[in-house]
Amino acid sequence: MPRGDSVSVPSESRMEGSDVAPSSIAPLRKRVLAFLIDVTILGVIGFSLGLFLEEQLMRLGGWARLAGFGISVLYFGAANSRDFAGRTVGKAAFGIRVLSKDGSYLTVGKSLARAAVLCAPYFLNGAAPSGVSSNVWAQSIWSVLAFGCGGSLLYLFFFNRSSHQSIHDLIVGSLVVEGTGSPTPHVGPLPRRHASVVASLLLIAAVAPFVTSRMAGLQSVTSLMTLADSVGSGPGARVSGAQLGSTSQRFVSGVGGTQTRAVVNVQIADPEADIDGIADRIVDAVLNGLPELDRRDVIAVTFMYGYDLGIASRWRTQTVAYSPAEWRARLASTR
Repeated sequence: MPRGDSVSVPSESRMEGSDVAPSSIAPLRKRVLAFLIDVTILGVIGFSLGLFLEEQLMRLGGWARLAGFGISVLYFGAANSRDFAGRTVGKAAFGIRVLSKDGSYLTVGKSLARAAVLCAPYFLNGAAPSGVSSNVWAQSIWSVLAFGCGGSLLYLFFFNRSSHQSIHDLIVGSLVVEGTGSPTPHVGPLPRRHASVVASLLLIAAVAPFVTSRMAGLQSVTSLMTLADSVGSGPGARVSGAQLGSTSQRFVSGVGGTQTRAVVNVQIADPEADIDGIADRIVDAVLNGLPELDRRDVIAVTFMYGYDLGIASRWRTQTVAYSPAEWRARLASTR
């Protein structure tokens, strides 16, 4: 097939007749609606897997999100390739499809690469491995991949109005078009103003962890996470987060108040895990390592048992919470 901006009709389209409509850039509303249909299908797939493989998915912990990523990439990668005429179920419903800029369908390899770039920021968000939260350089890299690239994808999708090409389209040279004709519309290079915004988003994502780590209170959060992770992580229990904050409370008398809390989140893979023992070890470490926690009203350890595929999730939680004085009395009684 000749290369360039003006080429012959792809063979699949040519067979439909000589009166086919010319291809044009797919309207944004059709792409959004098509995407909603596709993510609903992926959600049904994820929910179905959870019904039959819940125990196995729970034991995967954070790696379950990688499984969801693989399922999504295979779905979008296969359906948007030449094997399925460039159309997912959602795209087929609205008469749009993915083509290369030369009018041909994407190879399976290119389509898989396009899908991986599209899906990666979403699945990386909330799936940071243990150790990232306590290392500002690792946070910076993770922030660029999850938030810098994710923000750039969304920005270009909505504001690159001449073609609605986002990063995943620009990398593989693809367009989403409507109509069954060819050639595909001529599309020039990415305007400089959009390239500048993308560069700015990536830079902001890279420096944000360095800035926020110096903000009041966040150093204590990092220390809390590091201390909790040092004793709470293990084959069946992984510390997944920590927060310092306050919550509004309404007491029995009806008088409201504010309660300051320190919370450690722990993801467990075994519902029979000794959560009291894990909570005791974590709180013992953080009370000794961060004496300022004695000024908090409550120190809580929240255990989460479940799975998150990204396309479907299910969680159960259980919290062990006491005041610092009550924790010290509890720990003294167990020694």
